[in-house]
Amino acid sequence: MSILSGEDQINLLTGSRTTLSSGAIGTGPLFERPTGLAVNSDNNLAYVSSNSTMLEVDLLTGNRTIIGDDEVGTGIALVSPDHLFFDDKNNRLIFSNANEGIATLNLTSKARVALPTPSQGTSLGLGDNANFYVFNFNNNSIDRGVLGEDAFESVIVIKTGQGLPINNGYSTVYSSKSKTLFFNSYGVYSFDLLERIVKNLNTGIPDIDNQIGLALNTDDNSLVVINNSEINKPELLLVSTEDTKREVITEYNVADDVNLINPIDVVLNDKNTFAYILDAPNYQNNDAEVNIVQVELATGIKTLISNNATHPGVDFNKPNSISFQSNSNSLLVIQNPADETGVDIIKINITTGERSLLVNDIDDKVMSAVNDSLFLEDGSFVIMGWRFIYKVNLATGKSNLLSSNELGDGVPYAQLSSISYDSINNRIYAVDTELKGIFATDISTGSRSLLVSGN
Repeated sequence: MSILSGEDQINLLTGSRTTLSSGAIGTGPLFERPTGLAVNSDNNLAYVSSNSTMLEVDLLTGNRTIIGDDEVGTGIALVSPDHLFFDDKNNRLIFSNANEGIATLNLTSKARVALPTPSQGTSLGLGDNANFYVFNFNNNSIDRGVLGEDAFESVIVIKTGQGLPINNGYSTVYSSKSKTLFFNSYGVYSFDLLERIVKNLNTGIPDIDNQIGLALNTDDNSLVVINNSEINKPELLLVSTEDTKREVITEYNVADDVNLINPIDVVLNDKNTFAYILDAPNYQNNDAEVNIVQVELATGIKTLISNNATHPGVDFNKPNSISFQSNSNSLLVIQNPADETGVDIIKINITTGERSLLVNDIDDKVMSAVNDSLFLEDGSFVIMGWRFIYKVNLATGKSNLLSSNELGDGVPYAQLSSISYDSINNRIYAVDTELKGIFATDISTGSRSLLVSGN
């Protein structure tokens, strides 16, 4: 059994990858940042969306032909087409189109037609019995379409649970002590798993204006929170989950040798004595240097642990998540490498600051936009992207898909932003910024349950 990814075929049993079409294999226009992919297995054809162009690929020869762009085909303009489905009954492609919602491309006539989709509809996935789904931003619902029929019906209104809305969740932690999920959304919020209520922890002083990372102190159930209230002058806060008490652990001080400049993620060691902060480029400061900073929670003393300039080993590029590995007392950082293919996992020796490439090139061209990570109880490492969760064996470098819209039942993921781990129930909680909700994902089956969502 195999699947296609971009220009490659991946054998799911062995993990082997075979290039089917590339600059060296086949003729015709080259792919430019391909996104959507659909396959016509009976005719050995693949369809790939690339920028604002649709291409057909002969899987036997690798030859590529444009079947839709400004000059080929008629009808609506192609604008960042994505999420391709092949409708064999009607010999057409169904895809999401940035300007028109869901659209079709007739493979015989090359005519392109917009379906009567909800405005701002986004294709989420292909279901059973020729059903496919769009998310309707206007009323926070999932609407179902049927391949071959130009009609939609609302199948679920995405508004479960009660309380405050969920906007963004850059970091998420689960407390088994209080059965509560804590996450950030320009502030700190809690989601009680029993009451299904989202609450605001933002009362108290100092204010939390632009918080982008948090970690749980399992000793007292408090939160260690990064507060980027001022660019280049962030602080680290201790936030009580029981009352409004807050205190500053450490803040920017021009006299200090080490300061937090653009922190984006934080993790605690297993003894809850030190916080380790990934200080790196992101949307707020794309020119920031990458530093790993240790903060002693009792004193607020900051120590530079590792950076490219002063410590040996593999270079950081633009890392986006940090995790603590207790069995080796080391840190793991994930990043997409400079060529933006695959995923690198970098191990940092806390004592020496030396960086080693633990695993690289995980599932080339499949694992993109990876943005969170954590350890499971069995020691395996989990990494997450927008619509998938992978488990990685750090000893062998092998990875397997834990959950995605193609693996596991339930409402499809739209855009995952952060995950946390519930070892007691063997599941992962994930915040979805597009559905404005929280998923519970079973680690054994990959099945998803949408616990709370909508505005």
